Amino acid sequence: DEANGRYMLVCSFEDTTSFLYVRASQQQIASRIGNTLKRMLNLSCTIAVSGPISGGAALEGCLGRLEAVAKVRFYKGDGHVFDERDTAPLRAVEQRHPDREKLGGFLQRHDLEGLAEELRQSFQWFEQSLAERQAVEGYCLEFHHAVSAFLEASGISLGEEASFMRMGQLESAVEMRHSLEAFCAEGMKRLAKLEFPEEYSEVTKKALRCIAMGYGGELSLESVAREMNMNSAYVSRIFKKDVQRGFVEYLNHYRIKMACEMVLRDVPLKDVAQNCGFASYNYFFKVFREQKGMTPQEYRKSSEG
Repeated sequence: DEANGRYMLVCSFEDTTSFLYVRASQQQIASRIGNTLKRMLNLSCTIAVSGPISGGAALEGCLGRLEAVAKVRFYKGDGHVFDERDTAPLRAVEQRHPDREKLGGFLQRHDLEGLAEELRQSFQWFEQSLAERQAVEGYCLEFHHAVSAFLEASGISLGEEASFMRMGQLESAVEMRHSLEAFCAEGMKRLAKLEFPEEYSEVTKKALRCIAMGYGGELSLESVAREMNMNSAYVSRIFKKDVQRGFVEYLNHYRIKMACEMVLRDVPLKDVAQNCGFASYNYFFKVFREQKGMTPQEYRKSSEG
């Protein structure tokens, strides 16, 4: 498959029955090819080696196995030789989700090292689990969205140039992690320089950040006040004075705002309700209709027109 830069080399070892000799020869040939490409063309390639096969009919199945083995390069990078006899392929795993509350704490404390360590541990888990690329992408998108929501609640937008939608162009897990780390570093830099309007107290800013990071869970005025070690009545009074809305009213407004984005992405409505922190689908339906003047289904259809 020259268009995609994939080639298959078939070697014949008819004169020997020694599997050890065949394996050593395969490794030697693969290493020589990789070294020559690097030296002559400055190209790094991934080489997957199979066990012995008999007959041309077995080639197709062999190619499929080698393609699966070669996907390990997602974690190891190019320039390696992988033998299917001792290399486990990537596999489907249970989706891992970033802890929004923990991320919010790091961001509030401007703890870039804490965010980087959280990413390092998650990516280490993915590699040890040999998780497929799709699972890593899902985690990265959720992580990016959580940090973006916090920054947005603080009045910061990094713009399209910082969008993580380019993730499909990144070839390795290392590149994905470094991209997220760079995004977080830029966000921290902007947070450090951020000047809030004078009428917004520190109490309100912290409450808005808690909503941005925790809207998808069981969030309440009391839980936010506990997070800030303050009296809930005091937080409520200051928040309403600044935002001109009560805490619950603003929380529902924010949840419906995030729900609208999911509805337009064709996320199942029951999942939208759950992901946006509503205790039941019926309550989500009621609040959505009150705020948007239409049902979630009607909102989705209206965007199609």
